[in-house]
Amino acid sequence: MKQIEHECDEITHAVVQSLHKTFITPIDRNDIYTLITRMDDIMDLVEAASERVSLYDLRKMTPEVATWRGAW
Repeated sequence: MKQIEHECDEITHAVVQSLHKTFITPIDRNDIYTLITRMDDIMDLVEAASERVSLYDLRKMTPEVATWRGAW
């Protein structure tokens, strides 16, 4: 998971650098920046969750988690 999160960080940095170098983009710059930074934030949260699952050695979902997930 750390490797995937690191790759996501590299992609984020590359997109931001490209955004600064590109004069005209087909999508608004602010929209691109917002999208890529939010995707990076989500990846950071996924990494943090996976670390907690590993730390607490979770092996199965509890009924509460299954119910909460079903609310979507």
